[in-house]
Amino acid sequence: MKRPDSELAPFAKLLGMSTAEVRKLVRKGVVTLKDGKIDTAQSLLSVTRHLLATRDTAEAKARTAKAEAELAEQKLKAVKQSRNKAETKSARGKWSKAAGERICEEVANGASLRKACAVAGVKYSTAQDWRKKHKSFADQYARACEKKYHGYADELDDALAEAEEAALDSVCGNQRLTAIRLRIDTRKWQLAKMLPKVYGDRTQMVLETANPADVLPKHTAEQDAAFMSLLSQVRDKTPPPENITPEES
Repeated sequence: MKRPDSELAPFAKLLGMSTAEVRKLVRKGVVTLKDGKIDTAQSLLSVTRHLLATRDTAEAKARTAKAEAELAEQKLKAVKQSRNKAETKSARGKWSKAAGERICEEVANGASLRKACAVAGVKYSTAQDWRKKHKSFADQYARACEKKYHGYADELDDALAEAEEAALDSVCGNQRLTAIRLRIDTRKWQLAKMLPKVYGDRTQMVLETANPADVLPKHTAEQDAAFMSLLSQVRDKTPPPENITPEES
């Protein structure tokens, strides 16, 4: 028998529910009846127990769902990490244009290749392999080194200015001058070795790179004969040293 809303309304108001929600509780037997009417006291107790049980069940379901979601997230994270490790391992030593440019940028700014590799996150041996296998990187690295060594030349001007300042320092000027001189000599040696055509000794460079026949002065046969004749005359007019006995003929 369907109970009218007017009968359910006072109890619904007491519980803070709608009449439709109270009607569901009546159908479930949670709301007890006495003499055909709602037993308010007993029903309040029954409804309270029902709501507590329902709430505990809902909270338990929520906790379970949350735990399952966290577990799924952890599994997904583990899968991503495993995939990233696999990709990193497979890509180890693989040519990277971005990494190569970063290395050359660091080198051009004065860093060594080893330090540049550390900044770019590339192994030193890998960069060495790139120089052998990738001409574009090798050329770019060579230009970066040239820029770095030109920067060393600029440092010499700064070092000379420091030397002038140190010369006026009466306390520790000599120590500073020694350190500055060492730095200057080192930079000069590096420049002469790495960029000999620009900063190397001109005479030494010519002797090492040129054909000796092109460096020595050229003579004609007549000039050579005249020179040998003049040399013979000089020998004839020059007496032998006193401690040397002429050979008997």
